[in-house]
Amino acid sequence: MTQHKRTKRRSPMTAVLAVILILAGVAAIADSLWMQENEISTGAEIYEALVEQLKQPHTTEEKPENQQDEQPAADTTTEEMPVTQDEPEQEQPVQEQPDQPADQIYEPAVTVVPPLTVQPTEPEQQILQLVNLPESPKEAAPGFTGADLAACKAANSDFAAWLQIPGTDIDYPVVLTNDVDYYLDHTFTGEESIIGCLFSLDRTDYAAPSDNIAIYGHHMRRSRSTTMFQPLHNYKKASFRNEHATIHLDTLHGSRSYTVFAVINKRESDWDASAADFASADEYQAFLDRALEWSLYDTGVSVTTDDHILTLITCDRDYNSEDGQLVVMAVQQ
Repeated sequence: MTQHKRTKRRSPMTAVLAVILILAGVAAIADSLWMQENEISTGAEIYEALVEQLKQPHTTEEKPENQQDEQPAADTTTEEMPVTQDEPEQEQPVQEQPDQPADQIYEPAVTVVPPLTVQPTEPEQQILQLVNLPESPKEAAPGFTGADLAACKAANSDFAAWLQIPGTDIDYPVVLTNDVDYYLDHTFTGEESIIGCLFSLDRTDYAAPSDNIAIYGHHMRRSRSTTMFQPLHNYKKASFRNEHATIHLDTLHGSRSYTVFAVINKRESDWDASAADFASADEYQAFLDRALEWSLYDTGVSVTTDDHILTLITCDRDYNSEDGQLVVMAVQQ
């Protein structure tokens, strides 16, 4: 009888302890997810600042010290000159007036608009300090994406291209590397982050170019963020592909546009979709035939061995929890 009563007393305590352990486990998981979301958000802000910096014209010219003081006067003079002058003086060209040097009239109009990043807000300033880009050594052609390629190369010597899919958040620099592990958890400018950086394997030739340029990027599965290659998963729907069929790629060797011709779900072990070059036309044709055969839907786009293609690869754990991949393939226009 005594033993039975002791057992009854222990049962509630055991249940309470179990509940406490469960709650502690849930709290630990929630904290881990929160930290992950926070890191993704911070990484996204870094890339947003990077886009703003690398898509603005870089100049080494210093602004005159008195420019800001003269700026309001310049605006007033330019806008009110036709109204405030006397009628006899309106008939005379401005440049013929000896008592008004030309530089007082025209020079402020050239420099009246300050650069967009002269006075960033406090949160923007913190992100820009992380980016900390060097000045571009020269101005580069904007290409399709508007990226300053010279500034990109100055910021990271591994820079190879800028990738952009209009109508999506995919608008990022791409590196060429043999150090995959590094770029899986470091941004383009070197900050440690789980969002990583878009990269191509060093066997890829951007200059020639290779028959197939393959670019890898993370898919933030547990996040609502559209960072990195997460938007690629929308290509599983043909309607999304039809509205976002064009992909732009600016490289140091030229700018190219591509049209999506295949969207594939596969396991990493099934097939190497990142093959860069092929020993023969037959081998390349077999590669293209497989891509078209495995595509989730028919895009109606034809591709031949005379074409160059672009392949975007990201994880798809919904397809296979261990090594699922989503592959979006496009042919050069």
